[in-house]
Amino acid sequence: MRMPHAIFSHTSCRLRLLPLYLLHPPATELGIVLLSLHSSLPRFKPSPAIWMYQEGNTHGVDVADEDIFDSDEESEPSLRFTSQYNLGGLPLTLTTTHTQHDELPHTYVVTHNVHTLNESGDKIRVAQAESVLIDREEVLDEGEDEWFFHMDAESHDALNLYEQVLSGDGGVKETIVSGNKRGSGIWGHELDDGAFLLIKELYVQQPYRNRGVAKWLLRQIVSTPSFVLPSGPGIVTCPWAFAWPFPVESRNDEGEAIVKRTFNTAGFSQVGTTTFWAYSIANDQHPSRIATNTTAPSQGL
Repeated sequence: MRMPHAIFSHTSCRLRLLPLYLLHPPATELGIVLLSLHSSLPRFKPSPAIWMYQEGNTHGVDVADEDIFDSDEESEPSLRFTSQYNLGGLPLTLTTTHTQHDELPHTYVVTHNVHTLNESGDKIRVAQAESVLIDREEVLDEGEDEWFFHMDAESHDALNLYEQVLSGDGGVKETIVSGNKRGSGIWGHELDDGAFLLIKELYVQQPYRNRGVAKWLLRQIVSTPSFVLPSGPGIVTCPWAFAWPFPVESRNDEGEAIVKRTFNTAGFSQVGTTTFWAYSIANDQHPSRIATNTTAPSQGL
């Protein structure tokens, strides 16, 4: 079902979620993060993790939503936390939920919901996004056939990423590295390794467009490469993010150009000549980040 006021979306289905712990918050924002975990195990509240961080003129305080402890005893573990910001005079509350897919192993869904308050104090939706984190190495350990079936089962977006960018062994296709789909040549075999985030949907409500909300939300989505999984030991490092920037509402050259400018100004670059764009989360010195910092046009959503 097509959502109203969509900036872009290619997803063919909605997924139910299970959690992640966000390990490293952005090193550049002023605020406090207070996280708590809800599990189907006997209920308890672990000692909260508190983080201090700072960034320019955008201020935020993050506090875990207490209502996550009131959910069904049989529900999967889930993590939700909120952040408050001021974006150019617009007060925003960002609610982020991290969960693990209930059918596909090694796959985690991340949702971002943004709202503001009207003069009466009522919540007004501003924007929302849905992404999926795939732990590539763990999936590949189960075999290349499983890698294909996993991407196919996850979503139409993931299957397209497999067909256009990633080969059967999980690495980037040679046609992108040195072949006829090389394009600018910014991306290469560095994309072979690590988990990745696939941004599937991003919506900004019409009254809040052309105010930098989409670019700001994209930067929140890719703000950290490291996640701790509460459902199992260890840390997942996610150095890459992928997206297929394409408008849902205005399916014309102008609409597509606006969406691509938005991703470009947020630091994304096209992967060869494919329809996918990528972002280097872990390495801000990657050629793609340097290129977008110096050449990205200023106009966007």
